[in-house]
Amino acid sequence: MAKSNLAKKTRQYSLDFKRKTVEMTFNPEVLIKDVAERMDIHPFMLSRWRKEYREGLLKPSRRRKTVVPKPRKPKPELKDTEVAPETVRILAKMNGHSG
Repeated sequence: MAKSNLAKKTRQYSLDFKRKTVEMTFNPEVLIKDVAERMDIHPFMLSRWRKEYREGLLKPSRRRKTVVPKPRKPKPELKDTEVAPETVRILAKMNGHSG
């Protein structure tokens, strides 16, 4: 069987996009997996960006004050298909929807 000549295309994200996405995860009420899903990236990639951010490889945006994340309180277990109401409210607010 012949190999495909099509190269696998990988997306390139700007440093600003990475910084803003990482900074969304600093809110203790927002789950990393929900931010990753909303931004259409894999949660592992977001975890890697968070590590790069901590190591200073993604310089913090000068426009916003950097917030240090606080430890999360344990949340009640949700079924795989459920989204916490707080997460829905916060993501809607981030997208300019009032609720």
